Amino acid sequence: MTDIDATPTGATRIMLEMLETPEAKRQLSYPYTLTATITVGRRLRVDLATTNKADHPFVISEAFHTYLNISDIDNVKITGLQDCVYSDKMVKYGRQVEHNALTFDGEFDRVFINHSSDCIVHDTGFNRLIHVQKSGSDTTVVWSPGPEKSAQMADMGAPDEWRKMVCVETTNALDNMVVINPGRTHVISAEYVIETL
Repeated sequence: MTDIDATPTGATRIMLEMLETPEAKRQLSYPYTLTATITVGRRLRVDLATTNKADHPFVISEAFHTYLNISDIDNVKITGLQDCVYSDKMVKYGRQVEHNALTFDGEFDRVFINHSSDCIVHDTGFNRLIHVQKSGSDTTVVWSPGPEKSAQMADMGAPDEWRKMVCVETTNALDNMVVINPGRTHVISAEYVIETL
């Protein structure tokens, strides 16, 4: 941790920096600075800043793997992705256009390309909306493991635990990977706001 303080609104802000350890250098061989700022208050905000300390450009993909707590997957729909092109991991990354709000009936894993807008998770069981607002991100991933995949996951817990979560990930991937030039910084941000229905 590099810093912790309170914002003027009373939220708590925590700053973390990734160290260039031997383990990290196995995956990221170029010099960089990676800083996460997490602000917790009436809203939750996460900012991830990647600075290129090399003498050449490098390319990154990045994602916030956000497991959102929901009442039940059957009670949920997601809006904000209509008319977007997506790559469907369930059919070997085949591409299609989404025309409707997203609903779920089993495993679901889609990468929405060139999507920089907000999404809303509508959860009638918890009588709430979860607004997922973002910046510095041109990809959104929506994932639900379904019963078969979750049974193979050691961290999923009880057999029906998958029904209580959905991922709406602020991302840059596939066509939207980011080139960072020497001395430049790229920031990806997500903010989560809950509203009662």
